[in-house]
Amino acid sequence: SVNPAVLTEGSSTTLIGNFADPDESDTHTVTINWGDGTPNTEVDLAAGVFDFTASHAYDDNRQVNAPYIVTT
Repeated sequence: SVNPAVLTEGSSTTLIGNFADPDESDTHTVTINWGDGTPNTEVDLAAGVFDFTASHAYDDNRQVNAPYIVTT
């Protein structure tokens, strides 16, 4: 989930997520593409950790106020 999902330029949003892996001894790296051309955010997770959170500020809105698409 992204909270808030709608924001004004210059504001921040927080992405909160989780996933499952039957092998709890695996470590993971979550890569987040914020969709605004800034470098991806990488969140390194220790073995057995399946929840993550990351925040990001959007400095400027897109032309014609089109939405940004966030992918992980």
